[in-house]
Amino acid sequence: PSAPERLKAWARRYRVISVYGPTEATICTSLRQVDENWDGPRLGQTLGDMEHRLCGEELLIGGSGLFRGYRHRPDLTEAACIWLEGRRFYRSGDRVEAAGDGDFFFRGRLDRQVKVRGHRIELEELETVVRQMEGVTRCAAAVQEGELVLFYSGPAEAAELRAGLAARLPIWMLPTRLQPL
Repeated sequence: PSAPERLKAWARRYRVISVYGPTEATICTSLRQVDENWDGPRLGQTLGDMEHRLCGEELLIGGSGLFRGYRHRPDLTEAACIWLEGRRFYRSGDRVEAAGDGDFFFRGRLDRQVKVRGHRIELEELETVVRQMEGVTRCAAAVQEGELVLFYSGPAEAAELRAGLAARLPIWMLPTRLQPL
């Protein structure tokens, strides 16, 4: 069965709670109980004074659980947040759609950020590092079946490329598979 059908089946036997929230908003900003009528990934009711707002297709998050900023990176903090009506909101990068009942459907990302093995990865960051390596003419990173995969062209050997990436990137950003094209 599909993931939604499995969740509905579990919800008939257990209390299943879907939790939403990025690290920048103290991990959990909202939750929703999954039941037999569950119709997909919704964000649910916000917790405490947390607030979700829609700006175009992007979810904005505000409230007392919002992070103060990225350590020693005021530039990133400024880029990640906006001020509305005297309050600071985090630009989540999550694409959402209003459900009509005050809730939101999660529809994916506005950028190419992915989560692999519990770590957020910007695919463009990985691709930038790979393009700087000798023997690579073109590359593209993607997630397939939950694993980070790097496709590349050029005379670079996979073993040399893997060693070069291991010297330049944290272990959680290393592709599971290197696929020459």
